[in-house]
Amino acid sequence: MRILIVLDANDGRGMFRHGYNLAQELAKIGHHVVIAHIDQNESVTEEGGVKVYKFSGFLQHAAFLYAQSGIRHHGPMPDGMAIKKLAKIIDTEKPDLIHVHGWVLYSVASLRKSTGIPVVATLHDYGYFCPNKLLLRDNQKLCKSSSWITCLKCSSIYYGPVKGPMASIGVTRYGRLLKSNVDHFIAVSSYVQQRYIAAGFPEDKITIVPHFYRIEGKRSGSTIPEFLLPDHFILYVGTLSNAKGVNLLIEAYQKLQTSVKLILIGAREPGFTYQMNENIVVLENQPHDIVMHAWAKCLFGVIPSICAETFGMVALEAMACSKSIIASAIGGLKDIVIHEETGLLVKPGDQDALAAAMQKLLNNPMLSKTMGNNGHDRLTKEYLSVKIVDKLESIYGDVLKQSKND
Repeated sequence: MRILIVLDANDGRGMFRHGYNLAQELAKIGHHVVIAHIDQNESVTEEGGVKVYKFSGFLQHAAFLYAQSGIRHHGPMPDGMAIKKLAKIIDTEKPDLIHVHGWVLYSVASLRKSTGIPVVATLHDYGYFCPNKLLLRDNQKLCKSSSWITCLKCSSIYYGPVKGPMASIGVTRYGRLLKSNVDHFIAVSSYVQQRYIAAGFPEDKITIVPHFYRIEGKRSGSTIPEFLLPDHFILYVGTLSNAKGVNLLIEAYQKLQTSVKLILIGAREPGFTYQMNENIVVLENQPHDIVMHAWAKCLFGVIPSICAETFGMVALEAMACSKSIIASAIGGLKDIVIHEETGLLVKPGDQDALAAAMQKLLNNPMLSKTMGNNGHDRLTKEYLSVKIVDKLESIYGDVLKQSKND
């Protein structure tokens, strides 16, 4: 099968990494795979045995619109310049199917009828009906509204007075384009599926397929500075922000009766502040090797999100290292963490419940170890690449068959 995987800009986060990993896994089993992704510095290269096109649209040449000038995502609307360049890539590569990740879908969907090539899109976030992609109202609480006015106000706060209205109008106006021109959607969790159905996306076009985990060995030449990590600690890995519940975690930790340290590893969201002391250590912008070393060495992990995580790759990292997890009972985390079997689920935003869960695992190390082992077993049965890629191949086959029948 000839497959074109189209990605948004490389922001170093899970969506982009997943697209690259998927391309490599599909290529391993014999498919002809090509990647095309948004980048203002256009080129054609080969990475990991896969041909990669970097292409830009109109917005990538408007640096003033972006807080990080080096990362310029596609907007939530068709981009005429991007559409022309994608059409040339499609004409050159002649894919049987296009699998899209991110807002670049708006441009790909615009080509569906003219090319006749079926389009599959993965729902990594809520961005096809929520402009800020997080379902988080005022960056503080879960949003259950579908009001255009609410979205306009919220996106203006999140993106600013110029980008906010543009994002809100784009998502609202072009939603029908996606619903009619995308052949199938892949939801990464049951919660994502439910929210998209509630937003009016066709139920019969949405299948749940979680992300997969790739077990990788230690990179050659990598070294881990042992001084960074104590002997015993509780671990948080993720964006350092209120939406991820970091301040909540710090406050809950301060209620504990323990000398065990709390280690926070992640990239800090602009404007977010936190307090460190001798027992709370923050390590910003650490490489993946150190993250995985921390998972291997910690007592257990905590994922205290306030936002409705669509999935939770960090939970799979913990499970790969046989670590139990305390997580908010919200979003896709409920699919991954099995309460009292692989970890503990707590009410999101409940500081006392989070503190009690941490104290429980600190007081019961054997329980924590058993849960961690159960989590590792679950990872190997449910989330390794061979199982997930097999599901995707089946969806691709069904979509191609349906497209030919139509």
